[in-house]
Amino acid sequence: MDAINPCPDAISFRALAALHQHALVETDGASQEPLEHPALQELQGLLEQYGQLSQRLLAELNAQAPALKQQRSARQLMALGALQAHLQMGLRALVASEE
Repeated sequence: MDAINPCPDAISFRALAALHQHALVETDGASQEPLEHPALQELQGLLEQYGQLSQRLLAELNAQAPALKQQRSARQLMALGALQAHLQMGLRALVASEE
């Protein structure tokens, strides 16, 4: 977005659906060739580590949920829930970036 049309803080589902309906179709320019550039290989490794760590963190948050409820305030639990939601969205985005 630019200064004339700044990015909104929120968007309704109806407005998002209208944007999606009128969006241009992108061609898939990504090749499925192996990554040969060292920086791209490093990035791929970091993305894999992010995915693995996020999955481990989500599993541990779920496993420790009863103990967390006893030792954390309601506000802290809400913050951890938001973190959990962001981790799940990040994993979905990671999967989508690989398709």
